[in-house]
Amino acid sequence: MEAYGIFQGGGAKGYAHVGALKAAEERGIQFIRYAGTSAGAIVAALAAAGYTADEIYDPERVAGERGILDINIDDLLDAQQYGRVRSIMEEFGNVRKIANPRDGIIGWWQRTKREQPLAFMRWVKFGIRHRASFLHVNRHFGMVEASPVTDWLDNILKAKLGTAHSPTFRDIGMKLKIVAANLRTGEVHQFGTRGDENLPIAPAVMASACFPFFFQPVSIAANMFVDGGLVSNLPVWLFDDERDDDTRHLPTFGFRLINDTLLADEKASPKSFFGFGRRIMQTLLSGARNLEERRVDYYHAIDLTARIGTLSFATLRDDAPAVVRAGRNCVDDYFDREVGPQDPARIERILDHMLNELVEHYEWRNELVRAHVLLPEPSGRFARTMYSCHMEADGDDHLRVRLDTEGAGSVFRYKEPIYLKLDELEAGPGNPLKYELAARPRSVAYQYAIPIFRKDTEWRKGNPRNRHLPFAALVIDKSNPIDLLLFDEAEQDLLANVAAIVGEEVKGQRLIRRRRMEPKGSGPPGMASPTGAAGILVSNRKTRDARDGDFGTRLGSAFSRIK
Repeated sequence: MEAYGIFQGGGAKGYAHVGALKAAEERGIQFIRYAGTSAGAIVAALAAAGYTADEIYDPERVAGERGILDINIDDLLDAQQYGRVRSIMEEFGNVRKIANPRDGIIGWWQRTKREQPLAFMRWVKFGIRHRASFLHVNRHFGMVEASPVTDWLDNILKAKLGTAHSPTFRDIGMKLKIVAANLRTGEVHQFGTRGDENLPIAPAVMASACFPFFFQPVSIAANMFVDGGLVSNLPVWLFDDERDDDTRHLPTFGFRLINDTLLADEKASPKSFFGFGRRIMQTLLSGARNLEERRVDYYHAIDLTARIGTLSFATLRDDAPAVVRAGRNCVDDYFDREVGPQDPARIERILDHMLNELVEHYEWRNELVRAHVLLPEPSGRFARTMYSCHMEADGDDHLRVRLDTEGAGSVFRYKEPIYLKLDELEAGPGNPLKYELAARPRSVAYQYAIPIFRKDTEWRKGNPRNRHLPFAALVIDKSNPIDLLLFDEAEQDLLANVAAIVGEEVKGQRLIRRRRMEPKGSGPPGMASPTGAAGILVSNRKTRDARDGDFGTRLGSAFSRIK
């Protein structure tokens, strides 16, 4: 599946993006364009140049051999300058612990006068001791030069792209966009747009990752740049024009860096002056997220939790493996929940082949035939169309359906195939089924929904109530009725087998036992409404033989060749 990838800034938390890339690679997602801010810009640039997630950082390898980001920040930055930063941060933490209890500035002052009359002198000594560093910031607007990081990034991009010159945006096919804050104009600046073909990538990325006061600003073409997180920390909007021009309606994945300690306390008000200041910075970097994500169709916002501070570079080498794994787990969880366990493009091709075979087998020519796969949500109240075929032009290709109505979602409730005559379903005022029916094209008049179980032995249970919950359902939509098929036991078994084979591809594992099941208690021919309601029917025959016949064997073999 092709997609756009957007990577949020977040300092040391950006290692979670490497895990996100790994999970995306395992799902068969190919990003055709990358964008990012700050730490997200670094990961986006590496991926756009062709580095795989394992080449960037593989937490399963031994330390020192984990990839290009397995680095010690002390070795990368100027030792004297970074030493000053570490000294200030360590001493600041000690002073803050003594002189800044959580009862705030006024409470601290009163407590200081009463209990620690000399504690405030620690702040004075702190300022005097580091006056040279503060004067350095006053002159250069930052503690540490950014050029060593720029040179390092330039060299690793050269190594991948094989260029003698500093790699430019043209060298990677103009598929990378970067955001930085332009202090001369006071505006957001985009790198990687038309006119930037010959611009080196490394300085643009460093401009986006130039954390204020930590790094000295980056100068490019008489402009002064600092961290893009100040103006757009998750620039989903960067590819608006490309999305508008692309008729394929490709999805966009926005990887958002979330501090899980903030998530646990995100609704609480800050209780100290320093907590207030920290929350100001967090709001500045993330507060515009809703605006950045507006008007983006087929957008997936994936939160990556990272148990590490934005500037926790001193402990990063020890913490990085856990941060990368956390990012990977977050993406895996999201895909299982929202996108599906497999590559949607491949499952669409599988459904297309299935429909072609069914059309030939049943002679369903010159009529509308569609198919989609429903997966239940963890809440147990809804199911979502995760995969579909011949539905891309319709409004129900990503439909979310309720399980407590008499629509297609009821297949999870009844745990047996259901046949729906949509025009006869009762969906009056107050019935949520009306919204589901309104989303479907008028040409879709009939549906046949087949549950997919983790084990095909579920079909041997004569009472569907005793079956386990299906993990998915195959739904076939038609414009013409298929009543006659449903009275033929062989065809019932064939369709159950087809659904199970599709389920194997969705689940990624074998579900069908390769021996005859000998169905019992099949019941008399015919169909009846399970509730007496119009428009929904189930077969009187409750069991099925879902083993492979000639049709299923041929279908499964064809599926195995689809990439």
